[in-house]
Amino acid sequence: MTVRALAAMVSVLAFSALFGLVAGKPAHAEGWPPRYDTDGLCFRNANSTDGFSPEAVTSCLASQSNALNRLRRIWDVIPTGLEDDCDERTRITGRQDYIALENCIKEQMSQNTTVPLVPPREAPVHPKDDDEPPQ
Repeated sequence: MTVRALAAMVSVLAFSALFGLVAGKPAHAEGWPPRYDTDGLCFRNANSTDGFSPEAVTSCLASQSNALNRLRRIWDVIPTGLEDDCDERTRITGRQDYIALENCIKEQMSQNTTVPLVPPREAPVHPKDDDEPPQ
């Protein structure tokens, strides 16, 4: 092996190690949900003790596609930390499932909403209160 080839290999390895340490998470395109293997998920789900069900594959793929499209529409407004957390939670299960990712995000977003302590006053409590001059 020549010195030049060895130097090129070292620089590639160094770049890969640096990028891996900096990234630290599964790569996905900025502004888009992570890429999941929905074909594999759906084909595994369609295999049962009764045999293989093509209808189950078709239904699963349609459901996954619909969930992915819903996620794409809202992905830009989801906080980055929440995206990453739900992606990790989904991947930990071993199932790359857009429906599970969508449910996680919806659940987390509903828990992160702030509820006002006192609701805004829209109408007077007593109609006469507005008619009487202050004392």
